[in-house]
Parts: sequence; C-alpha cells; structure tokens
Amino acid sequence: MQQNLADKAKKHTVILQIPPGLTPVWADADRLEQILTNLIDNAIKYSQAGTTVTITAKGIQDTPEMVEFSVCDQGVGIPEEHLPQVFSKFGRLDNPLVRQTEGTGLGLYITRSLVLALGGQITVESVPGSTTFTVKLPAATPEQQAARGRG
Repeated sequence: MQQNLADKAKKHTVILQIPPGLTPVWADADRLEQILTNLIDNAIKYSQAGTTVTITAKGIQDTPEMVEFSVCDQGVGIPEEHLPQVFSKFGRLDNPLVRQTEGTGLGLYITRSLVLALGGQITVESVPGSTTFTVKLPAATPEQQAARGRG
C-alpha cells in the first residue's frame, strides 16, 4: 500500500511537517497508518497533478492530551452543503472529478470509524481549491511512553 501511495505522490509535491520531539500518539500503529494513508490517498486522488499536499502533525497547546494531524490538498474543494456527506457510508459527491476516480465511498466512513474507535475526532474544512482533514488523537502519557519503551 505504501509503495502504491508513493507512486501516486510522484505527480504532486508532498510536504511533511512534523516538529521534533512531538509527543507520540497512543494508538494502534496499523490503524493510525490506515487513517493517514486513506487521507493522503484521497488528497492525491482528488487533486490535479502538480499541486501540493501538506501533511502536518503537531501538539495542541490548549489540549496537550491530544495530537493533531492534518492533510491539506489543493484539489477542487467540497461544497459546504456536501461536507456532512463525506463521512457517510458509500458517500461520493456528484462532481466531475469524483466521477473520474475509482472508489466505493467507504474510505472516509472507515477512517472516521477508526478515529472514533481510537478515542479521537475528525473534521473537514473546505473551500474551492483546498480541503483539509484534521484528526485529533490521544497523546501517549509519560507512563504509556515508558511502558512502550520497555515492551
């Protein structure tokens, strides 16, 4: 899956912004990878070649017990009235670019389900020419980090 994503990303500029010393997330690594892979794949899939996809991870100053990930693209955007549909089961928007791409409409539904199962939140903001999905997941406590280091 990662190689397939890397091949798709060759047509885009991908910017990764992760500060040093970021508190780790307390989550199943495979599920976290599935969440991020789906969001990045969608950002690439629904953006024209040559555009930029920015992936950011950061701590949240007001909520230190959470870590925030965002995936921002320069795609066509999602009309405001369609934003609630993006996390629906089989939810695909009636848009010429969307119709040209393959998909079942389950990716964001599954992503949202995984985020919620991990105790997190997922939101989407969009304007013409840009969509940002933001995921907030629990940060590992110092005790959890220490236990992980011993395990």
